[in-house]
Amino acid sequence: MEGILQPRKAPLRPPARAPGRVHWMELFFDLVFVAFVGQLAHGIHGDPGWPEFGTYLLLFFPAWWAWVTIDSVINLLPGLSARALGLAMLCAMAASALMAASTPHALDERA
Repeated sequence: MEGILQPRKAPLRPPARAPGRVHWMELFFDLVFVAFVGQLAHGIHGDPGWPEFGTYLLLFFPAWWAWVTIDSVINLLPGLSARALGLAMLCAMAASALMAASTPHALDERA
């Protein structure tokens, strides 16, 4: 009787990455973020004053917060399938690239 009342266990899919290892898509996402920070850094190139530095921080904080959030979520869910991980990273990269492309005109008349 002990075998009758036991629930059946569904087979588990292998995770997209081994625990403790970084997926190549995460590294590419970090590279897109580095390009975004480089784009922001053009605003403080040369002889910046406090207003330029404040603008840099104002534009950097939302991007940094998004980066920290997506990295934390990906690290807290190591059992994500390769497809789910890739989709999440591609969406995050598209958003970061869009923010990077819009930074030169973030606070002017085209904002």
